[in-house]
Amino acid sequence: PPELIIGKRWKMKNLKRIFILGTSGSGKTFVGKILSRKLNIPFYDSDDVMFIKKFTKTRPKEKRKLMLSKIAKKSKWIIDGRSSDWSRDPMKKSDLIVWLQPNIFIRSYRILKRYYSRKDNSKYQEDLKSLFKLLRYSWSYKWNGRESGFIKTKKFIEENKLNPVIIKSNNKLNKFLKEIK
Repeated sequence: PPELIIGKRWKMKNLKRIFILGTSGSGKTFVGKILSRKLNIPFYDSDDVMFIKKFTKTRPKEKRKLMLSKIAKKSKWIIDGRSSDWSRDPMKKSDLIVWLQPNIFIRSYRILKRYYSRKDNSKYQEDLKSLFKLLRYSWSYKWNGRESGFIKTKKFIEENKLNPVIIKSNNKLNKFLKEIK
């Protein structure tokens, strides 16, 4: 897949369904909110689908899949997701897939920064245990003893002949966001 070819390749004004993909700390929600504002398309955060109460109790996979399926039936959407098996179907229906792949140090910094910005907010029930679990999840995204989320996602994309825009650095992300009118 191309790392980043925008402009001539994508006519952003014609996009109605965008899927933003990446592991924890990759910037999915950040990018989703910017695209939503710029393109006037509703943004759906997969954390709102995954969790009954944000970052605490998760919904059963079948319930998540059903909720996401309802969103994907809409004519316009921006969905962020980790590419878990319950969240892959909307990728097949998207006009554009943006796969965010910042390095492990950037992701870790973002996760830590987000944790410390939320730790005194009662809306979020995060604790040190959940922080370390999230960091471990993000670190294992590309490298672990079993088939990683990255490899599963790559296989899914190849099997379905999807063509994501891959963004690995802040410079490429800024270029991508700048070209969106």
